[in-house]
This record gives sequence, C-alpha cells and structure tokens, in this order.
Amino acid sequence: MMTNKMALTKPQGNPPWKSSRVPGKINDNEHGQRLKFFRKSLDKTQPDLAEELNISIAMVSKYENGTHYIPNEVPRYLHKKYNMNYSWFFDGVGKITVNATEKKSMLVDINSLQDIQMMQSAKISSMEKTLYRLLQENQQLMLRLNEIESKNHHKA
Repeated sequence: MMTNKMALTKPQGNPPWKSSRVPGKINDNEHGQRLKFFRKSLDKTQPDLAEELNISIAMVSKYENGTHYIPNEVPRYLHKKYNMNYSWFFDGVGKITVNATEKKSMLVDINSLQDIQMMQSAKISSMEKTLYRLLQENQQLMLRLNEIESKNHHKA
C-alpha cells in the first residue's frame, strides 16, 4: 500500500499560461528544469517521483522537459514534504529549500501583506466614496452656476 500519495487530475484543454513566449507568463521549460534539479537533489529517479506523486513516469518526463505544465499540486506537495522553496521554484530566487524558521517567517510576511492589502482596500473604498460625493457636489455647483449665468444672461 502506497502512502503519502497525491492524486493529480488531468487538466481540460490548454491552460492560459501554456505559451512560454509571452512575457510575464509561466515558462514550463524553466519550471521543468527546476523540478528535475529538485528531484535530483533528493536523489530520486523519475520512477521514484512518479510513484510518489501517483502519476506516470512519462508525465514526470513531460513536466521536466517543459512539454506539459506542472499543476500547482506538485510544487505544493514538494513544499510540504521536502520544504521546497516556492520562490525558488516559481521565480528562480532564493535557496532551493526553506527551513521551519523561514517558513514561519514567510507566513508572518504573508499575513502582514494580507493585512496591508485589507487596509489599502478600505482606504480605496473610502476614497471612492469621497470622490463620488465630490463629483455629486461638483455637478450640483455646475447646475447652480448655469442657473446663475442663465439669469444674468436674461437680465442683460
């Protein structure tokens, strides 16, 4: 009986990030190379990784060669089980793995960023309300100005 398995589902159609030629999109080849490097750093073969991920050896090969995109479940699993660094995998930045202290620090950073985002969203909402109110006041002033100009025009 196999434990620590991960079931991956086959995606339907091509994902929007499939092309590596589009700037700012995921490059399957780079991620495939990083997956291969990480697998080798664990001293695992493609069959070893395929068995652990509960996928075919051919699929591991496709991931590593960049001919098939790597589902999010793969780096998530490798992060949880082997402490693979997400920044290294997705962006090529930092060390290949993170320790428990770094993980904890990352979570604190993520929580802080989420708090900042919530505060900024609240500020933006408040600013939008103020802007809307000012636009309404401006519209009322413009109507009043037009009335005054119209009265002055009729008097002249």
